[in-house]
Amino acid sequence: MKKWFLFCFIYLISAAHAQDEILQTQRMGYLQIGSYFQGWKIEGQIVPINQISVPLVLALPLGTNMHLILTHKPAYTWWEDQIKISGPSDTWVQMNYMLVRNAVLVNLGVGVPTGKTRLNNDQLLMTQLLSKNIFRFSLPVYGQGLCLKGGIAGAYPISDRVILGMGAQYIKKGSYYPVDYTYTYLVGNELYSETYSPEYQAGDEISGQVGLDIAVSQDVKVMVDLMMTHYGRDMLDGVETYGSGQKLMVEGGVFYRFPDEKYIWGHILYRRKGKSEIRQGLDFESEEYNSSGNQFDVDIHADLTSAENAKFALLFNGRFYGENEYGVGKANIAGAGVGMHYEASPTTDFDFHLKYLTGSTDDRSIEGMEIYMAIKFEF
Repeated sequence: MKKWFLFCFIYLISAAHAQDEILQTQRMGYLQIGSYFQGWKIEGQIVPINQISVPLVLALPLGTNMHLILTHKPAYTWWEDQIKISGPSDTWVQMNYMLVRNAVLVNLGVGVPTGKTRLNNDQLLMTQLLSKNIFRFSLPVYGQGLCLKGGIAGAYPISDRVILGMGAQYIKKGSYYPVDYTYTYLVGNELYSETYSPEYQAGDEISGQVGLDIAVSQDVKVMVDLMMTHYGRDMLDGVETYGSGQKLMVEGGVFYRFPDEKYIWGHILYRRKGKSEIRQGLDFESEEYNSSGNQFDVDIHADLTSAENAKFALLFNGRFYGENEYGVGKANIAGAGVGMHYEASPTTDFDFHLKYLTGSTDDRSIEGMEIYMAIKFEF
């Protein structure tokens, strides 16, 4: 969900600064259908954890300054012999509206709870891996209940070369039933089985962001963004049980265009969360040590060669996560790949990328593969 807020903010900045090479201002409607395979092999486990997702995006123009955007991402995830999750994701319906001479962007959205919930014991275990940032699974969570959000972002030109952007977003989260957890217990010589299905409601989120877009020269642009997120307390069966620490995100981007219109786009992301709160009896207490460590993500896209109607790129990813104050959570991954963008017609585009990544997490080696394909029809 936070990715949509970042997208709206960068969309606004790029529209104000005419950076069509990075994010084009979308004036037409389109349908994009993708296929995404991700597989990760972890040392000590015979079978890798795999996911195939089908990202779907439909954008409908409702006027000169308004777009309605629907996103859905069904997926099939499997691990070991019997551990698998298949089905739809939640569906997001969003509206983007530009106003004040395209200097302000308003985003409203609803997350419709169409995704799979009530996971069993094995599926719950697998989601602990799916939700780890280091793997970047396309669909880390299938269902989260009803969500509502609203955001606003604005851009102000400080000079011919510098644009200041500011934004805010609020996400209201509803309750849902994430698991049907089965446990057994012994009474005398009899073994009994029970199912635990708690009602869970994640805390609401409030985010604020400020950023600068700087044109260093005609061919070099720099973006810097800072975002803070505050989380409300989570509730389990109507009782507050957990409070996530505030999160700081700092993003930086550098864009360099060569004389022949080829380019390199580099992006770095830093994440850090504060100490969380845990209910102890009747009171909440902060963690003794911070269970979250520093996280750095680095992505580089180099568009270095082209043919008729096609562009070819080299891709690099690096993810470098430090251990937390408990001495766990350290992970380092690096990888590279190739990408292609093919314009089949003025209204039909095809995208493809293939990546291989390797590294370690908590002293266990890991290696992964990503294959992505998508076709986009404009209308």
